[in-house]
Amino acid sequence: MSFHMEDWPQVSAFTYRLRGFSNKTAHHYMRSYQLALWRRVQNAYFANKDDLCIGSIKRNKKALDLVQEFIDMYKTKSNYAAIMHYIENSHDGNERVNYLDHDLKKFLSHNFESGNLNNTALILYSDHGSRFGMDRWSNQGDMEERLPFLSIFLPNSYIRQNSDKFKNLQRNAQQLTTPFDIHETIRELSCTNKPKKKQEIRAISLLNHIPINRTCQSIGLSIHYCVCDQNWEFLNPKEQFSVQSAEYVVAYLNKELSKAEDYCMPLKIKKINYVKQAKIGGDVFYKINFITMPNKAKYEAMVKFDPDEKKLLIKSTDSVSRLDAYGSQSKCLEKFPSSKKLTVDLRKFCLCKPMRKSKA
Repeated sequence: MSFHMEDWPQVSAFTYRLRGFSNKTAHHYMRSYQLALWRRVQNAYFANKDDLCIGSIKRNKKALDLVQEFIDMYKTKSNYAAIMHYIENSHDGNERVNYLDHDLKKFLSHNFESGNLNNTALILYSDHGSRFGMDRWSNQGDMEERLPFLSIFLPNSYIRQNSDKFKNLQRNAQQLTTPFDIHETIRELSCTNKPKKKQEIRAISLLNHIPINRTCQSIGLSIHYCVCDQNWEFLNPKEQFSVQSAEYVVAYLNKELSKAEDYCMPLKIKKINYVKQAKIGGDVFYKINFITMPNKAKYEAMVKFDPDEKKLLIKSTDSVSRLDAYGSQSKCLEKFPSSKKLTVDLRKFCLCKPMRKSKA
């Protein structure tokens, strides 16, 4: 049996700008409930008056109670898998993360003490750390955006029967791993993994041996999201090269925005906060942190220097992180006609033109 729940149906993983599941959903799919709940609380949310409650009950407690009901219903009847994505306490800031503490502790304690986890694996995870604010500008901030929290519990019964796999898991905590590996781990634990014709290097279960010489390049991980062996050196942001680097990135963004030129305003540089360089895998890369106008947006871009052409190269808009919330700045893109086939996501760059803003 299966259970799937996401607390924010308006930005759910499989329905945000997507069409949901092409085949069957989970046996217990909580989207209808969450849509009804969102309609009830959205006005308070947008007015900054949301108390994260439904009546007198905290919404995170209600969500955990639903997971608990599912566990209790099937623990003696069937194998089961439950997935819950819960973000509303921390998505817009860390001020209310502690609201979860007591209820999560109670949920975990109950399931440990009752024996529900004697034959069940438990994974606690996040999708990323803090991405906004001045802390994001630091080296620690780089890692916060790129290295999400992950904790895996395996029952003693599994460890006794699979001691080698448990040792692999412990070793792999110090290795380069990605969500592809976590997906492969879940498939192995749930006995749904398919036999492979050849050795996979991009997706290896965390219960198997992951090579110590694995690199971002070998698994197709963008340098923008790679944190391995990067010793960054700061440059003077007022030097000509620094200014030209930032201008190059903004020119690239404006070229992309021109695909929706009737909707989005062009950008220009307001301030360059820092530029730093590092040599990665034999190539030289630069990180440029800057602010643009008129959207007053903060960005960090990763660009590569081509020694043959003697110029900078940017791979895609994915190489540019926005370090503050864009909110409703790009809301007019929701009205962008599908017939024009916009293939790049411009939301973090687009500031709607006044005439489009009023129609959005």
